[in-house]
Amino acid sequence: MGATARGVCSDVEETSKDFNELKFTQLWGHSSCIQFKELHIHEQVNCRYADQPSIFSIHGIWPTQTGTSGPNCCQKEKFDLSMLEPIKSKLDLYWYEISATKDPQEFWSHEWLKHGSCAEALPVFSTELKYFSEGLNFRTKYDL
Repeated sequence: MGATARGVCSDVEETSKDFNELKFTQLWGHSSCIQFKELHIHEQVNCRYADQPSIFSIHGIWPTQTGTSGPNCCQKEKFDLSMLEPIKSKLDLYWYEISATKDPQEFWSHEWLKHGSCAEALPVFSTELKYFSEGLNFRTKYDL
């Protein structure tokens, strides 16, 4: 099933696809939920896993050129959720969309199209399954 990344890559025009570091980011579920609610103060919002505040979730693996915020959106590809079927249950627990009302696929699509499409230049991240699996491996290795 193909999906786009919330329009994030539709208007982006990168000048370089080079990067010299990877940023692995994690969020503490409890503080992320508080921030999410503050950002949507006039809306009724529910956080996924709000009852488990000690869980650190993966936000992403971001290829980065030192001192910049990219590259981003290196390939105009589609996201295929079926590629993640072998690890979907772990992604649901550790690489989740903070909003309980949004489909997690939307967040995974965003991360793959914006960041994974650049990271795939490295063999360890060359497919959706490898990119997200390596994120799960990083979370185990760098368990906060």
